[in-house]
Amino acid sequence: MGRDVTEERNTARRLEELIRAKDEFVAAVSHELRTPLTAVVGMALELRDNESAFGEDERRDLVELIAEQAQEVAHIVEDLLVAARADTDTISLVVRPVDLGEAVDAAVRALPTDARSRVANKAWGVVRADPGRVRQILRNLLTNAIRYGGPNIEVRTTEQGGFSGHLGGR
Repeated sequence: MGRDVTEERNTARRLEELIRAKDEFVAAVSHELRTPLTAVVGMALELRDNESAFGEDERRDLVELIAEQAQEVAHIVEDLLVAARADTDTISLVVRPVDLGEAVDAAVRALPTDARSRVANKAWGVVRADPGRVRQILRNLLTNAIRYGGPNIEVRTTEQGGFSGHLGGR
């Protein structure tokens, strides 16, 4: 007596694909979190262990960098929560004026130190948008441009039909 196992094989194959996708997602998120967390931990330990070796300005700069990188970790976690809520339609938007030049500057400051010099900010203008989503979009675009683009990245805005924006690599 024979039995058709096609459905079971398809289900097993789909389950394997989902497990592989989950593993890739966890690896990507871990990598995204590791960079700013490594900076936060390293700078905090340096301050704790060698505080007297730093002048007041250097200590203030290190604390500022720690705060920026810790904020970046918080943003990544928020992005994950937004992605999780996207399936349940519970994303809330807070629309207000966003200065695009300042938003790009903030996104660039959150990049790893070695990547910051690759980005030229020529963005300008104010748009009405959710600042958190703008930051998320800029971070994603810049991260992809750094990974897969050329050595120089330029962020510039242009107005076109009431909409602004452009991200390009050279």
